[in-house]
Amino acid sequence: MGILEEDVKKQVKDFLKDLEGEVIIGFYNVKNGPCEYCGAIKELINEVAELNPKIKVEIREPKAGGEIEDAPVLSIEGKVKGKVLYYGIPAGHEFSAFLGAIKIAGSGNPDILDEDTKKKAASINKPVRIRVFVTPSCPYCPTAALIAYGFAVVNPNIRSETIEALEFNELANKYRVRAVPKIVANDIVEFEGAMPPDIFLKKIMDGLGLQ
Repeated sequence: MGILEEDVKKQVKDFLKDLEGEVIIGFYNVKNGPCEYCGAIKELINEVAELNPKIKVEIREPKAGGEIEDAPVLSIEGKVKGKVLYYGIPAGHEFSAFLGAIKIAGSGNPDILDEDTKKKAASINKPVRIRVFVTPSCPYCPTAALIAYGFAVVNPNIRSETIEALEFNELANKYRVRAVPKIVANDIVEFEGAMPPDIFLKKIMDGLGLQ
């Protein structure tokens, strides 16, 4: 028995039927030691990939000193100029954000952003690392994750990381996550809550002096 029920598979297949380009889901596995969710993550992404021939799965290992050191991490690659990552298992409400990230990676066009916000995000000329802390039960978190994904899609300087706070509790404690979604940019800007994409971007740009 798989992770996804048959009716959910049909919904996912329908949602992804118009996927424009090829998308690679890179799964950075835990090399040594226990990993509570690794098996479920691998099964989940393989089930999703089976529903659309344009989706490929690559199993990888994080390397010390490399760009990705933590695990389990999913990298969603396609027509993405920056970096789109998901730390943990995209369960609960976050599954919809995961599917949305696949779709915008295939098109390279994050329609969650209006044209003015896309242009402002694309104009950022310094490295920006956006961490969005989420939990599977948070109904507002998927939108925050997709907005951050959208910024990374249009700009090679932006790295978007969605982090499942319960699974990565050391990171959550480090950044004092008490409510979700919580957004941290370059370890300087911090704010909580759902908000429109233009306000989300303005908080980051103002806080980092990018105006």
